[in-house]
Amino acid sequence: MKTWTIQPCTTKCLMEIYGVSFKIFKKHIKPFEEEIGKKIGQLFTVKQVIIIIEKLGLPLHIEIIYPPMYRPTKTLPSLT
Repeated sequence: MKTWTIQPCTTKCLMEIYGVSFKIFKKHIKPFEEEIGKKIGQLFTVKQVIIIIEKLGLPLHIEIIYPPMYRPTKTLPSLT
């Protein structure tokens, strides 16, 4: 199982983590756009990435390493 430390990242990076195309990724995050907020330049901030993971669930076959200041409040389901 791969590990991935949450960091500011692009849409492309998140698409690769979830293993989906641009069109599918945008479709999945569209209902949460207001809560996620706008990207800064081309990057989602760490806080935005955490919100995306909380809303979409954990990617398959990747262990997420959260920043030291943040711990998930609940167990997140994996996407299946």
